[in-house]
Amino acid sequence: MFMNSSSIGQFFEKKFRFCKQSQWQLPAIDNIFNQSNQTVPELFWIKSVLNHVKDQLIDYPLGQWKKFIAKSDLSSFITWYLRNEVNAEFVTREWCKLYECLSAYRIVTPQAEFNSVHLCEAPGAFVASLNHYVMLNYPKSLFNWCATTLNPYHEDNAFRSAVSDCRFIARTLGNWEFGDDLTGDITIKGNVDKLIERCRKMGKISLVTADGSVDCGDCPNDQENMVYSLHFAEVVAALQVLDNDGSFILKMFTFFELTTISLLYFLVNYFHTVDIFKPATSKQCNSEVYVICMGFHRTYETMSYVSEMASRMPHIKSPMFNLDTIPSDFIQQVHDCSKKFVTLQSEAILSNINNFERPICHQQQNDLQYEMWNEYDRRYRIKSIPDSLKLMHNKPFSDVSRVLEQVNIFVCD
Repeated sequence: MFMNSSSIGQFFEKKFRFCKQSQWQLPAIDNIFNQSNQTVPELFWIKSVLNHVKDQLIDYPLGQWKKFIAKSDLSSFITWYLRNEVNAEFVTREWCKLYECLSAYRIVTPQAEFNSVHLCEAPGAFVASLNHYVMLNYPKSLFNWCATTLNPYHEDNAFRSAVSDCRFIARTLGNWEFGDDLTGDITIKGNVDKLIERCRKMGKISLVTADGSVDCGDCPNDQENMVYSLHFAEVVAALQVLDNDGSFILKMFTFFELTTISLLYFLVNYFHTVDIFKPATSKQCNSEVYVICMGFHRTYETMSYVSEMASRMPHIKSPMFNLDTIPSDFIQQVHDCSKKFVTLQSEAILSNINNFERPICHQQQNDLQYEMWNEYDRRYRIKSIPDSLKLMHNKPFSDVSRVLEQVNIFVCD
């Protein structure tokens, strides 16, 4: 697929909205979690197509491929510009992706106080991005936040699981909640309960983000099943702290398995709108998308469901619903959504394979990266904010000894 400046805009329009039908309703709580995972025929072939395309990457040396992908990433100039010219705080790819989500959807609205909670947040770029957005667009708002993540200082968290970049955490330690056992593991109910207790003291929670994932390098074709228990825990934690009419941003991947489809159907029924969005700054060859849930219906029925879900943690493997209890028109929407994003991902992979074998000229690559930045800037108009409004401004590295004394480990250098 040849890419030119005129087609740059398509990177910013990778969206799908679920259209909830009035007749849709969830099964009775007594009839959930009573079945094993089932194959969804309408989605099985789409999964097969994607895996076939991804399998073609086996022919290319991993090191060379990663280096090529990093060099040819069309969004690479965006992070450089925001970090060096806008002087935004703690800019990473995650920073840019969340800013796209916030700008593409009306998630943050004018209010005297805006409170947010961030799950699986390390190293902290989502918080920094949200702060920049709020301070730039609603500077009179009081922004409060709390975050949780796998504790990088805890010996029970494997090196490959916990994010090792501690800079932001060490300078904002008072805003982090690591739970009852200090691991920060939200698949453990006691840790979620501790988070809920803390959030009750914050006031109204208007936004929850969840950016968690697990290392699927050994089984890339089974990513959806490997991350399911984490996504389930993120939903359970988020909906217990989110207030009525609040928003929830959840990173997910594919929607092939009944486990994921059930979770998605649950969200569609208890939010006013649910959109699937792949930011332009998300790596185009991966399956990452963001589920944008807006207008939470916090009712007795909703929270009864959430309580039942919480009781199933941490070793949840089965889907919430039987396939025959999910409306066929919802399955069709999932099919259409999956087909759209699989097609986009497959085209990106095949395009990169073609460019790997027949590289485009360096100047053309630079021009496309510049055009991508121009479109990002045109849409989102990100400007600098005063240093005094940044989260790490004049904040020294915290004394983490109070954490270390409890977990009895050493701090990373």
